[in-house]
Amino acid sequence: LAGELDEEPVEHRLIGIAGRERKDYFNLIAMLRWARHDPQLRAVFLRCGDLRTGWAVMRQGSADAVNRSLEEVELLRLKFKVDAIEREIDDLLTAAGERAFQLMERDEAANLRTDKEMVRLFDKVELLKEEESRIRFEMDQVRE
Repeated sequence: LAGELDEEPVEHRLIGIAGRERKDYFNLIAMLRWARHDPQLRAVFLRCGDLRTGWAVMRQGSADAVNRSLEEVELLRLKFKVDAIEREIDDLLTAAGERAFQLMERDEAANLRTDKEMVRLFDKVELLKEEESRIRFEMDQVRE
């Protein structure tokens, strides 16, 4: 590709020191990535007045960008699922600890392994861990 924007990054400025706005390829990509996550932004208009490349190259680049965006959205969705499962596991383990403490206060510590509530909590934790492993495997598949 050739055009007005350099494909090499320009020197980085120190944080807090105002400089002129960078106009390079990397800054454009950073701005587009930022815009992708802005919920108030509805559209982005790109003007390609100085573009010197074939349309086939542009279409392939667009298709690659769309595929990457879809992968990132899928990874983000799966990450949210994993985070929710991890929070639920933490809650269940906290509940199991509280139940164990209650049993120990009542001198029923010998019943820890046979207590129905404890068995239910740990069965649920095991199911959630399996689900988490499955989702992490799915995330690895999306990354490949």
